[in-house]
Amino acid sequence: MRLRKYILKFDFWMQLCIIAVVTIVLVFVTIFVLRITTRHGEKIKVPSFKGYTVEYVANQTSKFDFEYIIRDSTYDVTSAPGTIIAQIPEAGSHVKKGRKFYLTVATSTPPLVKMPNLHDLSLRQAESLLKTYGIKRGRVTIVPSIGKAVVEQYYKGKIIAAGEKIPQGSTITLDVGSGGGGDERENVQNDED
Repeated sequence: MRLRKYILKFDFWMQLCIIAVVTIVLVFVTIFVLRITTRHGEKIKVPSFKGYTVEYVANQTSKFDFEYIIRDSTYDVTSAPGTIIAQIPEAGSHVKKGRKFYLTVATSTPPLVKMPNLHDLSLRQAESLLKTYGIKRGRVTIVPSIGKAVVEQYYKGKIIAAGEKIPQGSTITLDVGSGGGGDERENVQNDED
């Protein structure tokens, strides 16, 4: 009985109306604030920064209203040091203003790689292994040997052992066996020279 009497009172209906009005106002304020903070509907087309320097990108931040973060740096033979070689998000996509761009920049120093063991490999196998390590094959000298395999490997004119670290992109010269075991020595030019 008490509940029935309370529901029929003016105070109950007044409080219910106040709660409804406050709820509606809060919903509209929340929607308004979300539209402002999330920049709903505002998009920019992502420009391509590949090949440009970080200084150029820094000058563009105010024009396009974004932030950039250098995520990584890597060595790339085809790119000048300090230039951008990759970006996220990709060029041409549409993003909201104020978005963060993640950039990968080319470094000037190549990473060090371990020299693989080329001894007793055929020339073709040695070239394939060098390619996977990012090392170039230089001059090949045919030397007297029973097998047609790599006899010795050189870096800057000195014998280099497997496991020694050298800069990626370095050139290695090879002594390869003639297969006949004779006394002849013959130079074979690198087809990459």
